[in-house]
Amino acid sequence: MGQHEELMQIFLEESRELIESLDQNIVAFENDPHNKPLLDDIFRAFHTLKGNAGLVGLKKFEKVAHVTEEVLTNIRDGQVEITSDLISFMLDALDRLKLLHEAVEQTNSDEVELEIVSPPESKSKSKKRVQPVNIILEDEPSIEEPEEVQPIVKENEIVSEDGSWGLFVENMESDIQAAAENKAQQQDAEPTFDELQEESLHPEAAEQSNEPKTNVPASWGKADTAIRVDVGLLDSMMNLVGELVLSRNQILQFVPQFDNSSFSATCQRLNLVTSELQEGVMKTRMQPIGNIFNRFRRVVRDVATSTGKLVNLKIEGQETELDKTILEGIRDPLTHLVRNAIDHGIEVESVRKKLGKEPAGTLILRAFHEGGQVNIEIIDDGAGMDIEKIKAKAIEKQIISPEQALHLSEKDALSLIFKAGFSTAAKVTNISGRGVGMDVVRTNIEKIGGTVELNSRLHKGSTIRIKIPLTLAIIPALILKSNEQRFAIPQINLLELVHIDEESQNQIETVGGAEIYRLRGKLLPILRLGDMLHLSNAETNDLNSTNIIVLAADNREFGLIVDEILDTEEIVVKPLSKHLKEISSFAGATVMGDGRVALILDVVGLAETAAMLFQKTDAKRENEEQQLDKSETSLQTLLLFKVAQNELFAVPLSLVSRLETFQVSAIEETGGVRVLQYRNKIMPVIQLDKLLPIGAMPDQEVISVLTFKIDNNDVGIIVSEIIDVIETNEKPDTESLHHHGILGSMILNKKVTILIDAFEIIKHKFPHWFDKKGIAPEVEYRHQRVLVVDDSNFIRSTYRTYLEPEGFTIVEAENGEQALELISADAFDYVITDIEMPQMDGLELTKNIRANKKLSDLPIIVSSSLASEDDVRRGKEAGANAYLKKIDRSSLLEALEDAAFKNN
Repeated sequence: MGQHEELMQIFLEESRELIESLDQNIVAFENDPHNKPLLDDIFRAFHTLKGNAGLVGLKKFEKVAHVTEEVLTNIRDGQVEITSDLISFMLDALDRLKLLHEAVEQTNSDEVELEIVSPPESKSKSKKRVQPVNIILEDEPSIEEPEEVQPIVKENEIVSEDGSWGLFVENMESDIQAAAENKAQQQDAEPTFDELQEESLHPEAAEQSNEPKTNVPASWGKADTAIRVDVGLLDSMMNLVGELVLSRNQILQFVPQFDNSSFSATCQRLNLVTSELQEGVMKTRMQPIGNIFNRFRRVVRDVATSTGKLVNLKIEGQETELDKTILEGIRDPLTHLVRNAIDHGIEVESVRKKLGKEPAGTLILRAFHEGGQVNIEIIDDGAGMDIEKIKAKAIEKQIISPEQALHLSEKDALSLIFKAGFSTAAKVTNISGRGVGMDVVRTNIEKIGGTVELNSRLHKGSTIRIKIPLTLAIIPALILKSNEQRFAIPQINLLELVHIDEESQNQIETVGGAEIYRLRGKLLPILRLGDMLHLSNAETNDLNSTNIIVLAADNREFGLIVDEILDTEEIVVKPLSKHLKEISSFAGATVMGDGRVALILDVVGLAETAAMLFQKTDAKRENEEQQLDKSETSLQTLLLFKVAQNELFAVPLSLVSRLETFQVSAIEETGGVRVLQYRNKIMPVIQLDKLLPIGAMPDQEVISVLTFKIDNNDVGIIVSEIIDVIETNEKPDTESLHHHGILGSMILNKKVTILIDAFEIIKHKFPHWFDKKGIAPEVEYRHQRVLVVDDSNFIRSTYRTYLEPEGFTIVEAENGEQALELISADAFDYVITDIEMPQMDGLELTKNIRANKKLSDLPIIVSSSLASEDDVRRGKEAGANAYLKKIDRSSLLEALEDAAFKNN
């Protein structure tokens, strides 16, 4: 089925529903002519019919609806009195729409002859005389594709043609003027304008014939092969299926108690039928997202035309299915985002040419399933967003203070556009803004359990990613306990589960008044569910073990501590009563198999609380005096610790595997090496004051250990105290201190801080770990040049430590632009690049390299802390040969080996 056929089928389904509702509403309005909401509903229905008909090229259908809409406009404006003749006119117009609808169903065309009736004479409240405008309904060419449709007649725009239908584009007049030439005198010729006017002014003449003016098709009331079912009915069916599932579960619990094969077989049959019924009801609610995406073809065309821009629309994944309720919920947010992308994102042709871009902008609508949810992306290659302009506007709107603006990361600055009252538009237009901000877009998406994320690069374009559940009716959920009460968490927000035993309880630390947990290089703000919900006997630190549920929402990750994790189930979502809807912690309720109610936690609401705690942590980390221009260098995350009492040390947090705490008495010595028993292995440990010219470590019973992983080997560095985790863009001073194992120094928290080169220290202590492992003898790395691109001096130094012993020659660059300059001037055998960098990120660097035919075979390895499935996919699409999680020596060497074999 082609695009036009799909649109036509959607039109037929929706217009049938609208026409049937108008049948009842017009009659009801005659009995209650002062019912303004009912009049508004009638007006919107005709307006929608007109617009939809124009979209699929049905000119006659569009004009009949348009004429009626103009009459309704005059009624709404109070310029026409409501009479029975006027109601009859509307009903007669509706009958003609039914005829046209029937013709379209049978022939895909509305080219049929109609008996036309003009609006009746009515008392006008305006003294302004208006000339009727005539539009021909017969013999107009049909339009095959919606892209060829000419813009429909706008309100108050006069279009003069010869014909037989009176269209009034301004206020109706009491005296309807007859001004149309008679058509050819044929036996089946339609009545002239004058004849139709006479008929409308003297309806008794028509009544004497005892025949309706319009022959409504007999098939109109017949059943179709497809029916439109109210979503409320489907919701009711889904609730009943949920109750059936609960009853099924209870019955199955009794099966083991009875040794009866017939009873067992019947229960299994009940189980099968219930499951199939549940699946069938869910399928009735699923629709392809193409139903919405395809409608944007006309939207894009109209907005591009009105703004004088050239736009190519690409649609991907339109077959992706999701729940009808969610489909309706995202319609308006997507419309706003599409309009906004064209109006504010894509530049006009002249500007694009100056920037070296193609004259026509590209707008991509993409949908795909991933992780049990639907991902929607709106991508444009337009102007992108100016971070500094966003900050300035936020300060002007008093959304943030100038001091806060200094510390905002690029991601946090972009998120400002979702704040209420924020807009960078100079004026509100009819195209994109219309007074509706991005905060409304995000609110509407979050109402259906979704999240929205924005990425943008100035002059490169923007990407909006929306993640939404497949359905809101039955969802997979994690069931948990807190203080003997059960709760459910939607799995769409679940990242992983972490269990901490009694010996590792001290891994949960307090920083800036907020609890945090270090999980594989990430600091997670920690919430305790019992404390949040004010449950008695809430979770405490003295439990034998701790269960942490790692969640993601509102572009944040955080951990939720609960008493017990029970199981995963598919639950039926039931809405909360109006008295409980305002509680942000809960999104709904569900009935469990034993008949008891469990509340569904609202992860977005919990994330707001987590964000506030995270801000407390950020406040302690940040120091205004340490912040520099982020256009020169990006923020680096450092772990601060002490060895001697009066000296402060730091190491890049991304290099640390875990933070552990041990009793000093747990340290053993074997073969001249100090070791600890760690995770059923023997882990060697290093004491820095034995290797570096620093103060001696004080005597203490408990020590902290920074663990690092070299290939499959764990090694620890002993420290006396872990101080904090901070972000800074301070560049290290590499000249003042010269010693193996020290990268340099910087001033942090008004104290001189020594930067430790952890891998140089480990290499010095255990050089055999850095010998070649698993490298084929025929692969010769000596003198091969590797360009390492990363804005962190620590990371570049680490790569050098990894690769120089293998025989590589290392050349460093701090960002993509600097890397391109080096590549244009010299030859390299490999490129290793980070993603997040100032001036030009790693993805843009990769795309630029691949755009050069001479460099098409240059191996590019991306090594980044951004390692989600989406990140890896984007890296591969940009042209990367491998995408690795920063920073894994073994995987890096394997990727280089693979690239070497392919080049040989």
